[in-house]
Amino acid sequence: MSGRPTAALRPSGRQRRLDILEATLRIMRRDGLRAVSHRTVAAEARVPLASTTYYFSDLEDLITESFLHWSQTSREQTSEFHATALAVLQRARNEGTAPEGLVAGLADVAAVYVVDQVTKHRSERVLEFAFLHEAARMPRLRAVVRQRQSEDLRFLEEFHAALGSRQSGIDAQISYSLLLGLEKSALLADEGEAGLAATRRVLVSYLARVVPAATGSG
Repeated sequence: MSGRPTAALRPSGRQRRLDILEATLRIMRRDGLRAVSHRTVAAEARVPLASTTYYFSDLEDLITESFLHWSQTSREQTSEFHATALAVLQRARNEGTAPEGLVAGLADVAAVYVVDQVTKHRSERVLEFAFLHEAARMPRLRAVVRQRQSEDLRFLEEFHAALGSRQSGIDAQISYSLLLGLEKSALLADEGEAGLAATRRVLVSYLARVVPAATGSG
């Protein structure tokens, strides 16, 4: 995919390549994806213009590799959310919590996650949506974005299966779309902490339809 395979580079080359990727992400956070060009990235990274075309064959290659780098460094927050949601489910099972109690617990966790994403990590969410939108017109970027999404969907499918869902794949798709939509709505509304209650109400309404049926069968 890249102009130069990372494994074939010397340590100094790998560092320069990393500097270029970090510069690309800084430009995207500050000025948006449309501001990215070989020239602007080279200036931001303080490297010769020829360096960007040496390490990255074209602009799509540069943006795709920037997404991969960003994705690797942003998984921690998602992994923490997954672990917390599983802990709520396990605790509910151990304590024999009623379905409505499980709904409330999961809604609390998910609402806090969504609001935290658009307040404490706002620039990262803006960056994520920029990648998602650009993926619609860049085939190589679209392929790696879909791979990232498949990892999130895999967890959600396993989670719904653990709840006892008989259509865990469909429920995973709905949950993923709901969370993504809530994040985007919260970004556009710019409500900050005031959006927590509204976000939680939506999640309770959705989970109330999912959890009782799942716990009843499982």
